[in-house]
Amino acid sequence: MTDDAPTPTDAIVTIFKAIADESRLKILAHLSAEPASVTDLAELTDLRPPTVSHHLSVLGGAGLVTAERRGTTRIYSFLPSGLDEARRSLSEERGLSAFSDDETLEAWEQKVLSVFLDGETVVQIPAGEKKRMVLVRWIAAKFEEGRDYPEREVNEIIKQHHIDSAYFRRMMVETGLMTRANGVYRKPATPGRSA
Repeated sequence: MTDDAPTPTDAIVTIFKAIADESRLKILAHLSAEPASVTDLAELTDLRPPTVSHHLSVLGGAGLVTAERRGTTRIYSFLPSGLDEARRSLSEERGLSAFSDDETLEAWEQKVLSVFLDGETVVQIPAGEKKRMVLVRWIAAKFEEGRDYPEREVNEIIKQHHIDSAYFRRMMVETGLMTRANGVYRKPATPGRSA
């Protein structure tokens, strides 16, 4: 593959750029209801025909519309498969990794910790789930892998960092960062490492 060859990420960006425009969204909305000509779309959207043609060109380049000739008129139709392809690409196992790297993620997590920690104390539990999980993982890192902890000791360790030990205990178990059986907690060994 050459450096100039388009990647799946390029295709997704093209699609989102194409629909990040109010006029193009209106055109797509009309075309999703029924095929239409440039003249029809100009009347429906209060845009000039050359402007509609430009927007249709952008949408066509993104694979969201297609055209067929009927006599002397071109009739445009919405292609939902373009959006389906973008959705599939994003949901693939490596889809989101194309938009970030470990360094960026680590920097973001460090920023979250700097906002919600004062030294070793959690000063506030964030409202957002992703930010909450950064703190839950940070608390989980205080425990040794493969070691049994009675609930009392789990509470003591968590309370060194936040008063709500029940919340962090529950979250660590629900997310698989800790296991719980008969009141005993254990942090599973990281795959590929011995406990």
